[in-house]
Amino acid sequence: MISLYLKTYTKRALIAFCYILALRPIHTHATTANKWENMLLKDLEFIEETLKLQSAPGRNKEDIAFKRWLQEGVEKTKSYATKQVNSEKAYRELLNYYVLGFQNEHLDIYFFDETLQQYHFLGFFLEQRGEHYLIGYVEENMPQRMLYKQVIAIDGKEIKAYIRDIATHNFAIGDEIELKRWVPYMLIDRESPLIKRPRSITIINEKKELEQLTLKWQPLQEKHHPIIRNLSFGPKPKMQYSPFCGGMWITIPTFNPNEEEKTLFEEILKSLQNYRDMPFIIFDLRGNSGGNAVWQRPILRNLYGDSFIKSLGGKHIYNAPWRQKQILEDNRDIIREWDILEEERENLFSNEDIVEKFPKVFLLTDGRCGSTCWMFVRDMLQLPNVIQIGDSTASQSLYSNSRWVTLPSGKGKIYVPTMQRMHPLDNIDKPFHPTYTFQGDWHNEEELKQWVISILEKLNWLAP
Repeated sequence: MISLYLKTYTKRALIAFCYILALRPIHTHATTANKWENMLLKDLEFIEETLKLQSAPGRNKEDIAFKRWLQEGVEKTKSYATKQVNSEKAYRELLNYYVLGFQNEHLDIYFFDETLQQYHFLGFFLEQRGEHYLIGYVEENMPQRMLYKQVIAIDGKEIKAYIRDIATHNFAIGDEIELKRWVPYMLIDRESPLIKRPRSITIINEKKELEQLTLKWQPLQEKHHPIIRNLSFGPKPKMQYSPFCGGMWITIPTFNPNEEEKTLFEEILKSLQNYRDMPFIIFDLRGNSGGNAVWQRPILRNLYGDSFIKSLGGKHIYNAPWRQKQILEDNRDIIREWDILEEERENLFSNEDIVEKFPKVFLLTDGRCGSTCWMFVRDMLQLPNVIQIGDSTASQSLYSNSRWVTLPSGKGKIYVPTMQRMHPLDNIDKPFHPTYTFQGDWHNEEELKQWVISILEKLNWLAP
């Protein structure tokens, strides 16, 4: 899809909301239609067989939901294919419909020749703030008065009901966090063969009156990619750490650091023991969609020390036995078992210290926090004086360690999860919700920091 970055929720969002767009007649010869239909059926059969035999969820006898969609999804996709696969775009959309219907962030599909420029948008993108839907971006050739106006309805239907209807009936999405991430993508025209294209929206204009706008489509451009990606929660900040109101603000936008970030990350890990006497630490996780646990777990161990974590016994997940099942390249299953505190030794600098005093901690999260970021939040919340603020995280799947498998057609490849978590499974497939929710503008750094200060004052965490 568009880029490998979009294998996460961003790409998923772009696909999901294609179903609000219209089937438009494409005049083509029957031989062309048959070509795409035959290609779809062949790739569909291959995907079904691959997931059944070579994926971790396919081999998990207890995953009834996966097995149900494995068969049901094929039948639904075939029923659409009979009459509506008359172009390459229709072929792609129906394969997307099947693959993304599994609702697993580690199971995805990517098409080699797909670009943003193949699609259209309305000259603006939506964003969700609290319970409202606003026009969060307006193209230069569009009326700028539209910016930040509240959208009330699409094609005469109340917007929240419209989004919910599309999401639940056409994509089986019911999670509010997922919907919020997808809102900026909902009015991109991917020429889906499934749902009608919207014709009008209703806004509250500058006079506080309802105004209906007729929709006009224009080509999507590469410059729109970062705009769409960042609209819901603002741009991804840079990795850094600095004093803040007597405490320390540590920004960790990834647990998969590049070479430059690795040096900075190690500086942070080495310094954590020096921050224990501070009144508070803020771990800013905005934009962090995961990475490698060898960078996540040492934060806890260097800040709190292994002795203290061990003293918590069954109250902390690091004291549990860890177990997972992995499918090898030769298609054999192996089960790996290990002990976090005894066997993982990467990037540790002060974890042997006897720690007697701990700082209070804020975890600033947004809806992009998934995978290893989600694990960090879970692990930290099991320690004393840790509070999550900002917005709800994404959820962590039971499966991961995906690998790419090329489709028979050569048009794309699927991302197949090969590892199943077996223990521990604390909060698996569920998001973490903040104690204090930020309802403001994620693009306004000053507004966000003033909001954080207000909570510090409320909790009396600021230094005297």
